[in-house]
Amino acid sequence: MNRDVDCDEETDYSVETRLSTSGTRKRRVRWKHGTESEFATARTGTKQLILVRHAKSSWQDRTLSDRDRPLNSRGKRDAPEMGDRLARRRYRLDRIVSSPAVRALETARTIAEKLGYARGSIAVEERLYGAAVADLLDVIRGVDESVATLMLFGHNPGLTELANHLGPRPIPNLPTCGVLHLGFETDTWSAVGYARGAEVLFDFPKSQG
Repeated sequence: MNRDVDCDEETDYSVETRLSTSGTRKRRVRWKHGTESEFATARTGTKQLILVRHAKSSWQDRTLSDRDRPLNSRGKRDAPEMGDRLARRRYRLDRIVSSPAVRALETARTIAEKLGYARGSIAVEERLYGAAVADLLDVIRGVDESVATLMLFGHNPGLTELANHLGPRPIPNLPTCGVLHLGFETDTWSAVGYARGAEVLFDFPKSQG
């Protein structure tokens, strides 16, 4: 889980500020003797964007085209693990949109199942395969305004470039099966990209957070 932690060496506590999956800001005090308390919530952001890079894919069958490559054994472990992590955080999605590439769709279907989202409701968007930032923004800005929480499954380098275009801090690389959740204080998807979002969560399989 991504955290914004302020800790003074002269104090016996740290303050962690988090944004929940519903866009609610929470502050948690962690005391050095091991106890913690959570308090103060305030509504922020009305559009929630979750970027997910496909899990690790296989290169074993060299006869397959790039878009037909499936997940490898590590990818098949990582995708359900990330789905479980998101489920524990009580994520609820209004729409999932995926690249048509097999590795992206396998990742999307696995995570959707963990979150109680119907696999058959996953939208496949051709523009997400090999998408540059402009293509990704076109997809996002075209989403129906009834959708409050959108999850996109795609590829690098486009997703990492989009993360750096939209997020509040540099991210050198969005790892395979990495998840970046950004919240935007806007009521329209067409405004996304004109101001940076707030980072809610940055998580990936090898993260220790």
